[in-house]
Amino acid sequence: MIPVLPYTAEVLDSLLARYNAAIVPLPAAAVLVSVAILGHAARPVREGDRMASLFLAAAWAWVGIVFHLRYAATIDFMAPLYGGFFIAQAVLLLWTGVWRKQLVYRVGDHTAGRIGCGLAVLAIAGYPLLGLLAGHDWTSLPWVGAAPDPTALLTLGLLLTARPVRPHLLVVPVMWSLVAGMTALSLDTPERLVLPAAAILAVVVAERIRRTPTP
Repeated sequence: MIPVLPYTAEVLDSLLARYNAAIVPLPAAAVLVSVAILGHAARPVREGDRMASLFLAAAWAWVGIVFHLRYAATIDFMAPLYGGFFIAQAVLLLWTGVWRKQLVYRVGDHTAGRIGCGLAVLAIAGYPLLGLLAGHDWTSLPWVGAAPDPTALLTLGLLLTARPVRPHLLVVPVMWSLVAGMTALSLDTPERLVLPAAAILAVVVAERIRRTPTP
C-alpha cells in the first residue's frame, strides 16, 4: 500500500529550494569534498580514510539536524524520527571510521569497488541530473552532503569500497532508501526510485562479499 503523505511534490520542491538558498555555498563544497574522497579511494592519501569517514558523519549529522529537524519537520510529522536515525548514523560513522579507524576506502580492481564507485558518482552528479531531466527546477535539486537521498547513496557506494564490509553501517541508509522509495511512489516522482534500487544492489553485493571466503 502506497502511503499518503501530508505534502505534495510541489511543496517538497519549494522546501528544497528554500533550504538550498539558505545553506549556500555548502552544497558546492560538499560536492567538491565528495569528489576528493573518490579520488582518495582510487589513489589513497595519508589520513584520507579518517577524513572521508569524518565527512560522511558530518553530512549525516547535518542532514539529520538541519534538514530533517529544522526544515522537513515543517511539512512532515515523521521528520524528527528520520532526523534521529540520521544522527545515529553519524555517530556510527564517527565511532567506526574516525575513532576506531575501521573503514578503509579503496576502489581497487574488484567488482564491488567499481560498483561502489559508480554509486558514488551517481550520488554526486547523476542524482541532480535525473532531477533536472524529470523537470525539477535547478534551485530545488538535492545535493550530496546536504540532502538525504544523495547522501545515503554516496554512503552506500563508499561502503561497498570498504574492506571488510561493515553491515551495521548499511542499516540506516537502506532504511532511508525504503522511505525514499515510498515517498517517490506517493508523490509520483519515479526518478527518486534510483535510491531504493541502489540500496538493493548494495545489499546484494555486500552479502556476496560477506559470503566470499577471505584468501
